[in-house]
Formats: sequence, structure tokens, C-alpha cells
Amino acid sequence: MQPGPPVVEVDVLDPERRDLPDPLPLPADHLARTLAGQTAGPRLVDLTEEAWRREPGRALHGLAGALLAPVGPGSAVYLDFRDGDGVAPDEAALALLMEFVRLLCVRPLELADPADGADAPDEDEPGFAGIVGRCPAMLDLFRTMARIAASDLVVHVTGETGTGKERVAAALHARSGRSGPFVAVNASSLGDELFESELFGHVRGAFTGAVADREGQVAAAQGGTLFLDEVADLSPRAQAKLLRFVETREYSRLGETRLRKADVRLVTAANVPLASRLRPDLIFRLTDVVLALPPLRTRGEDLWRLVREFLRQHAPAGPPLPAVTPAARRRLESHSWPGNVRELQRLMRRDLVLADGGAIAPEHLSLPEAPRAARSLKDAILACERDHIRAVLAEHGGNRARAAVSLGLTRQGLVAKIARLGIG
Repeated sequence: MQPGPPVVEVDVLDPERRDLPDPLPLPADHLARTLAGQTAGPRLVDLTEEAWRREPGRALHGLAGALLAPVGPGSAVYLDFRDGDGVAPDEAALALLMEFVRLLCVRPLELADPADGADAPDEDEPGFAGIVGRCPAMLDLFRTMARIAASDLVVHVTGETGTGKERVAAALHARSGRSGPFVAVNASSLGDELFESELFGHVRGAFTGAVADREGQVAAAQGGTLFLDEVADLSPRAQAKLLRFVETREYSRLGETRLRKADVRLVTAANVPLASRLRPDLIFRLTDVVLALPPLRTRGEDLWRLVREFLRQHAPAGPPLPAVTPAARRRLESHSWPGNVRELQRLMRRDLVLADGGAIAPEHLSLPEAPRAARSLKDAILACERDHIRAVLAEHGGNRARAAVSLGLTRQGLVAKIARLGIG
């Protein structure tokens, strides 16, 4: 390849700088020289040289004019003007190119996000309102949801805390064509008699404190969808009552003998395997279809799609979206997200307040520093156990009794683990 025209460079390392140093000649093997010797015009460039990956922006001139601006991990925008094009930029045009590079530095999320342009689903790809995701696992989930939404199959949604199980259940209901409401019940808060009263209702005098007839959640969901969250926490007696209802779709209010018929779609959810908690015959009837939600740490560029969505939801109205600095981006990408999407949403809402209209920087992120590598397998297991217990406690608002049920422990056993692991 013939060497390209002379190319010199000007660095833009400080977004606030307006005074620029004199152009410097580029080395003979510099990437910009290679690009200048190839086909002219704007294009996206794959960067393989590590030295270029971290550059916030670089303006080049010496042809008629050229610009090479990294816009994300491993990629850059390259644009040049040749003398023969008849559009050689003057000093004002070069200044405009320099301002473009400066904006790439100032608005790294808005202009330089690798996932930009990937929010809107392709016409051939499924999607559900209220659920953000285009990674392969989420697309597979959407395809299954689209196939079963209008059916009466009993669906079980599984996934870690904070992955959006109730949102998936609500999306299924919205696509089901059912005219009744979507009713959500948290099964972990229901004891034996409370389960019957809450789910099926009761008549006056059925138990102490029952001063009037009460409609249950099954009746409230008539014609719609009943969502039972944390179904794995049901007691053996409650499981038996639920099993009969799933089989027959018939129930009686507590304190009466009359059988009532329910027309409801049943969707359940849990963040633990059902086999460790529920009787096998009930599991069989709750799992016509199982939908598994992937944890956020495995969803790749969905992280940035969700960041933008939460910034849109919680930032002051009107563009542009608040920026996220490159250093803050690296912190977000290295975090393990034990609380998944719910944790990210709370973090973005909090950080927008702390940033006070400016770019979100590392000092605004309430995230732990990346842990050092464990010195042994035992250390790694203890660290994993510690993080999981913290996440479950947070999910239950610090209530140790409920957290113990979710973890498959007694309350005393959980208290002993908290003390042994040094969990605050």
C-alpha cells in the first residue's frame, strides 16, 4: 500500500480545553496513516491497538481534514476530506470537527454508547412493553412468551432476586387478551389461615376478627391473571390448598361450604428451585411452562439499554440524557449486580440526585470496589455465601425470619451465619 498523505494530529484530552497545541507529526506506522491510505469517507473502524482503546477523542488534520474519534470499547469513527473532493474544510470546519470530539468526551453515554441504536427491536424480533432487553437470552424469553401469552397454561417464572419476575407476569397478562385484572400476591407473607383468607376470602364469623364477609384475591382476579410471587415459601398446608385449587379451579370462602368456580390464569414465581421446597405433585401442576430470567451480569449490552431507560424515567424532562463518565462506566461494568435490574434502577435514581444535573461519575456510585481475587476456594465460597445472604436480606427489608425461609434455613441458623460471616 502506498503511504497516505501527510497526517498530523491534535489531541483533545481535556473536554474543557479550547486552546490546542501545535499539530504533531504521526509515526509512520500510526493507525491514522493506514486509514488515510485507504478508501475515503466516514466509516466505523475496529480498533485492535490497545493504545487507542482508552483515548477519549483525537482530531487529525493534514489531509484536507480528518477525524479519528474512539466511541466505545474497540471501535472509532473515522472521517476524512481529500483535496480532490472539493469539500476541503476551512478553519471553521476543522473547529467544528474538534467540537464534535469534545462532545464525545463530555457525553460518553449519549454519543458513544456501543449499544446506541439497539434499543428498538427489529421488526422480526419479539418484544414486550415495559421489559428492556435485546440480549440472546431475553430474545429467547420473548419468543416463548409470545407463543404462550394467549393460552391458559400455568406459567412459573424463575430467576434471581430483582430480575423482573412480576414484570414478566404482568406482560403475559397484558398480551393474554383476558378482560379481568392482574392481581399479584406475595405468598411468603401468608401463613396457613391467612393464606386461605387472603386467597379465597372469608365469611363473617369464620374466625376471630372476621367481622364482615371478605372477597379473596382469586375472586378479585376473576377473568384475569393471578400472580403468586415467592410461591416456594408456602407451608405444607397451604400447598395442599393450592394444589386442590389448581386441579379444579374451585374454592370456598373460609367459613362456608359453597363451591365457587374461578376463571383465572395462574402465574407463579420463585427465586429458588421449587424441588427444594414444594411437594412434587404441586410442582408438576405449576410448571406447564417455565420461564427463566437471566441475571443482569450475564446480559451484556442490556446493562446500557437499562441505564438509558432508567435515566429517561428519572432524569428531568427533556434531552439530553445525563452522561455517564468512562470511569463510572467501567465501575458499572465490573459490578456483579446481586440485586440485578432492581438494584440498577435504584442506583440510577440515587446517582441522578447526587450528580445534580452533571455527569454521573465514580464518586456518585454507591458500589463496592472490585474485590481482590480470593486466596483459596474456601475464601471464594465464603464470599459468595456472604453476598447471597446480603442480597436476600435486602430483598426482605432486613427481616431475618423471611430471609431465612427464602434461604432454606431456620432463623437461628441464619443468625449464626450472619455472625460467622461478619454481615452487618
